[in-house]
Amino acid sequence: MADGEIRRLAEKRMFDPVTIQVRAETLTIDTTVTQIGRSSVTFAHVIRERTSQRVVVEGSAKLVTVDLQGKVKRLGKSLVDALQSPPRGKG
Repeated sequence: MADGEIRRLAEKRMFDPVTIQVRAETLTIDTTVTQIGRSSVTFAHVIRERTSQRVVVEGSAKLVTVDLQGKVKRLGKSLVDALQSPPRGKG
């Protein structure tokens, strides 16, 4: 954002630890928009082991737009429209 920034609040819940040796291509990450407010967007994330589909981590992040002075500002219409549009195909 040229005229502001986004601040975030994140939460996570670990379900099943994975070792550091797990390769990235063995996990899938699903992200959805769960709430759109006047000045914030909340995303939910679920990370699964690809083969078994067991949930490894669930989390969420709430992003709030603020101006350069840190004052909360409204989301732009184009951003809200983009967030509300149907998801693009999985690549």
